[in-house]
Amino acid sequence: MPLNSAMVGRRSRRFRHAVDARWLMAYAAALGETAAHYFDTDATVIGHPLFPVCLEWPVVLDARHLEGAQTLTPAESGSGVHATHDLIIHAPIAAGDEVFTTSLVAGIEQRKPGAYQLTKLETVRADGVVVATTWQGSLFRGVTVVGGDRSVESPPALPNRDAAKALKRAFAVPVAAGAAHVYTECARIWNPIHTDRAVARAAGLPDIILHGTATLALAVSAIVSNCSTTIAS
Repeated sequence: MPLNSAMVGRRSRRFRHAVDARWLMAYAAALGETAAHYFDTDATVIGHPLFPVCLEWPVVLDARHLEGAQTLTPAESGSGVHATHDLIIHAPIAAGDEVFTTSLVAGIEQRKPGAYQLTKLETVRADGVVVATTWQGSLFRGVTVVGGDRSVESPPALPNRDAAKALKRAFAVPVAAGAAHVYTECARIWNPIHTDRAVARAAGLPDIILHGTATLALAVSAIVSNCSTTIAS
């Protein structure tokens, strides 16, 4: 069955989280972090730059129940792959923060591999300060779009990457065999395609795959650790 572009413009419910040091430390530990600011409970524990994805997960799940989402069969919904992720960090998240996260279906379009859905997620502190905005793209492989391509909001343009190309630095990031299982529990992001081989194979994959957000978080950690003491501080 097709993905209905009539969903574009619809919003999820608002989800509240009371962020505590335990969750922040577990997420950092799942990534192999050792920096003091991720674990120092004598001070204020600061969240890893990718921690907002943990707050967004319940909202992502809730969006599956928006009017129009039911056109996908369970198998088609299970074929969805986290394809793109653009996270804008406006302010750090710290232990003790009360935050609220919502989502907007910003666009749906047909692509060669399948139907592509762009979702905008926004996390705001209780005092009204926006801490993170995420543009997340999901690709439903082999699925078509009904209603034509639609969009109500577009992400900001990506930064010019020409200067970054000149750096020409590469880092090897080891990934343990059980990394997806550890990340699942520490991030509180459970999707069986990442931890259950039978589910992954039923979705057309050869085996389980590491979360896209875990891959991104490991890359961010490597950049922060190796490229800039200013960023790390």
